[in-house]
Amino acid sequence: MKQKTAQGFILIEILVSVMVFSVGVLFLVQTLSQITKSNQHISDNYNAMLLIDNLLNRLSSQEVLAASGTEPIQDKAFAWQIDYSNSLEGLKQVILRVTWQTKAREYSAELKHKLIVLE
Repeated sequence: MKQKTAQGFILIEILVSVMVFSVGVLFLVQTLSQITKSNQHISDNYNAMLLIDNLLNRLSSQEVLAASGTEPIQDKAFAWQIDYSNSLEGLKQVILRVTWQTKAREYSAELKHKLIVLE
């Protein structure tokens, strides 16, 4: 008498494979979400540093700037502030501070620099 051999998959094997696949897809989606958030944070930091560099270049060229302001960059408002203090004769310490807001919290970047003042 010939015995029939099982062909194909049984239901439990299919359920286990679907569960393993679902966990893998969930992990992939979570990883992509973290990468997107990290990429946005890096982009915001880069834009803040470009704004600080722009402000420093404008100050170095003796352009008179207000003490604070706001620059819209990529649909986000970057607020900046400039603080001066006299450090030595002919030198001024300049602190450039940029802040911006995301959904989660507020971030800031700061640069301290000494400028030669020609009077």
